[in-house]
Amino acid sequence: MIDLGGKRAKARELQKTPEGSRPGGEPPRFIKEFRLKEGEAAPAVGEKLTVASFAEVAFIDVVGKNKGRGFAGVMKKYNFSGLRASHGTQRHHRAGGSIAAHATNRGWSGRIKKGKRMSGRWGNEQVTVRFLKVVRIDTENNLVLVRGSVPGPPGAYVMLNQTAKKVSVPQVAKKKKK
Repeated sequence: MIDLGGKRAKARELQKTPEGSRPGGEPPRFIKEFRLKEGEAAPAVGEKLTVASFAEVAFIDVVGKNKGRGFAGVMKKYNFSGLRASHGTQRHHRAGGSIAAHATNRGWSGRIKKGKRMSGRWGNEQVTVRFLKVVRIDTENNLVLVRGSVPGPPGAYVMLNQTAKKVSVPQVAKKKKK
């Protein structure tokens, strides 16, 4: 296991010194723990990691937190259609509808089922986007350019891992002309 810290924080901005911060140095704003492969040597304490380690990698997985959208109703969160605006519907147009039944419902005894889609907080969850193609590596600016979507708002912190999947790029079949 190896602990990596990033983005130096001012000591006065933190409640307490985080675990894993270097003695005598400014504490990191965040600390993440990674596993090392069998026989892989750990970097020295205080050593800076660059994107040069991704030089031979063709595809990566990107892990990050997606955009948080706050508290959302079922129409916005799950694309529910809502109730009609006419024929006696009163102040119930954007509601989610029924959530459970009084009947036994084959052994469920009227409880709300697990995974029932209801209103609540939407987004701000960890998301892994797999198998993104590495287009270019800019070692001068310490950047990795990938083709595809990356989770999170602009400026968010993400983790890059070499993809574990062994997926072959599908071959496009040529159409026969008649």
